[in-house]
Amino acid sequence: MNVGGWLLWGFVATLVLTSFMAATQGLSLTRMSLPYILGAMFTPSRDRAKLFGFLVHLANGWIFSLLYVAAFHSWNHATWWLGVAIGFVHATFVLTAGMRILPGIHPRMASEQQGPTIARQLEPPGFLALNYGSHTPLSVLGAHLLFGAIIGLSTVCLFSRCERSARASSALLSRSLAYDAEHRGKRALRVRVGRRPRRDADPHRDVALPRRAAAPACAVPLDGRDDVTRAVGVAERDDHLVQHYVIQDAMACRR
Repeated sequence: MNVGGWLLWGFVATLVLTSFMAATQGLSLTRMSLPYILGAMFTPSRDRAKLFGFLVHLANGWIFSLLYVAAFHSWNHATWWLGVAIGFVHATFVLTAGMRILPGIHPRMASEQQGPTIARQLEPPGFLALNYGSHTPLSVLGAHLLFGAIIGLSTVCLFSRCERSARASSALLSRSLAYDAEHRGKRALRVRVGRRPRRDADPHRDVALPRRAAAPACAVPLDGRDDVTRAVGVAERDDHLVQHYVIQDAMACRR
């Protein structure tokens, strides 16, 4: 799972968890509100505590979703029921150890031994958060099971997409390597069985003489009679024509 997928689905799972617990509180199944408890650590105002608590709860959801994803990557396997299993462990930790240590770190929560004071007026949750209602453990458990299922399903989808992309890339690479190997084989066959490529001819050099190889192809032998004629006779130089033109040009200039 990439960073964008982790942030997105961690946010979605945290929203579902918070909404589920808020719904159980609205139905009077529990009196516990985790966003309010977390926000009351930073401000005594109830309204601002709910806002601050939601932001802190969202950050906690992202952190715990990262732990879920890390577990899936370590197993190299992800399913929704594995997410539910991790969510069960998560909820068990929150209801047992988390609720017991909360009064010790919360500045406005009373302890079970000393009771409430002027500064500490929040009721401690107690073991399994039963002080907030007998159905509170079911509310916390159901919310975390949904949280784990969403993270598991999202990780499954992203794993499947990554596997499809990897298979497509592997198939493309295999076809490319096979084409290169075939192309190299045909090229070697043409060069070794046929003729090696010759260099290009120089258009500015002298014309090839008879019976000499012309570049890049071999010359066709010329007619023997032409060779004999070339050996006994030479064409006259056209001196008269050149002189005639020179005279005519000179006369034209004098005019």
